[in-house]
Amino acid sequence: MISKISLLHAIAIPFLRTFTLVLFLSSLPVCAQTVNEFNSWWYYTGTYKILPRINVQTMYSWNRNDFVRNWQQSKLKIGADYEFNRHWKIAAGYEWIILYPYGEFPISKKRAEHRIYEELKHDFVLGKFKLSTSVRAEHRFLNTDVTHRIRLQTGVKFPVWKQQNQSLIGLSFYEQMILNTDKQLVNQYLAQNRLYGGADIFLDKSLTLGLG
Repeated sequence: MISKISLLHAIAIPFLRTFTLVLFLSSLPVCAQTVNEFNSWWYYTGTYKILPRINVQTMYSWNRNDFVRNWQQSKLKIGADYEFNRHWKIAAGYEWIILYPYGEFPISKKRAEHRIYEELKHDFVLGKFKLSTSVRAEHRFLNTDVTHRIRLQTGVKFPVWKQQNQSLIGLSFYEQMILNTDKQLVNQYLAQNRLYGGADIFLDKSLTLGLG
């Protein structure tokens, strides 16, 4: 397995910087109801360095309801970031989302949404902890409706098992708040508040598997 990954890294994808697969499982109460939903979110993210300070960002999210039985959401993202230095980045990109009816309170029908975003990121290291914060402005286009919101995220990563000064397993935690900014949603500023905790398994210098 290691030899195949190394060969692929050397020949097929020389510009690959990071490649991450993440499985996120959740069992969440909906609003104040007694209904629980067991969802699974499967992520692929990739960062490809094309110039010394410029990276291409890709992501696909395969979100399922009732573990993997029903569709919840499909999201495809393409973007780019510019590194001012090792701590600060700006990014922009496009997302194509398909939303599906699911659960006890489904939307009326399957629908597509387009998003454009701009983002400011800050990363720094404190001892063995890698901390990050980001602020993202999102512009959502659904048919003729256009809405806007802010996505705030803060997180931390740190290794828990190392061999020969190389991390093999680490832990990741983050909190993400999504805030509505439209005037018609005066009393609904906080749209979502997400907490995540998971393990990172470093299969290769450019390949990570996450489970959370």
